[in-house]
Formats: sequence, structure tokens, C-alpha cells
Amino acid sequence: VIGSDQVAALGSDILSKPGDKSKAVEQLKKMAGGTHHLFTSIAVVSDEGPWLHTNVATLVMRPLSEREISDYVEQDN
Repeated sequence: VIGSDQVAALGSDILSKPGDKSKAVEQLKKMAGGTHHLFTSIAVVSDEGPWLHTNVATLVMRPLSEREISDYVEQDN
């Protein structure tokens, strides 16, 4: 059995999928010009037992204008 997932964190806040355009804009405004972390974990369970691994990537987002954020969100169909 193999399972994996990712979660993004901005400071102590866990970022979830925004769900709608207004929440996406809010989230991008918080992330723009800052650093966030992406946690990726995988678990493999076999007859030999479980194997678990987590990796953390540090991502830096450049500052974004309101126009860039709006244009980006509007592209998401």
C-alpha cells in the first residue's frame, strides 16, 4: 500500500485549497512576497513493514500586484 499527501504552511497557518476565487485571492495576497513551506509525505506498507518519509521544501514567492493576482485567479477554470 502506498499513500502520500502534501500540505502547505504559511507561518503557523495551514493552507487549504481555497475553494473559490475570493478565497484564492486572499490566500495569494498572504503568500505574495513571503516564504511558505510545502510538506510532502509518503508512506509505504509492505510485508517488510512500514516506510515513512517527509520532505519539507521552502518556497519564496515574489511580490505580486493586485492585477497579477486577479489575472492569475481568473485563468483558473
